[in-house]
Amino acid sequence: MSRTLIITANSSCARILESHHDNNLLTEIETLLDTAVRLRDQDLVSDKSGRQNNGKGSTSSHGVNEHHERKHQHHKQFAHSVVEAIERADNKRPFDALYIIAAPEFLGSIRKKLSTTTYKKVKGQISKNITHDSLEKIRSYLPKKL
Repeated sequence: MSRTLIITANSSCARILESHHDNNLLTEIETLLDTAVRLRDQDLVSDKSGRQNNGKGSTSSHGVNEHHERKHQHHKQFAHSVVEAIERADNKRPFDALYIIAAPEFLGSIRKKLSTTTYKKVKGQISKNITHDSLEKIRSYLPKKL
């Protein structure tokens, strides 16, 4: 029996769905949440360095860059977790096709981490954040025949 996997994701949540070619209905098989996104910076780094400014009355600070870097690292780690879940699903029960629907800033992160074998199974990619939409709404973004 043919099997299609559909991923909807953003930087804090990913849903892994599947469709069997006999009925084209979507079934959710796994949800991943990045709990680190919801933590405050001080919860993520225990000994955060103080802020520096250039001492000339400027309001620039290095703390902003540190925050951005930590956020970017968590973003990359979560993308890695999503790809690991896709690979696990394929190892458990191989799929024939993969559709990825992800927030624009997250789609590239997922693509970069896919193995060559898995990437060859990608049949469609949509740059849109529909992670929290209903299964029916998600299905409407996909081809009629999966």
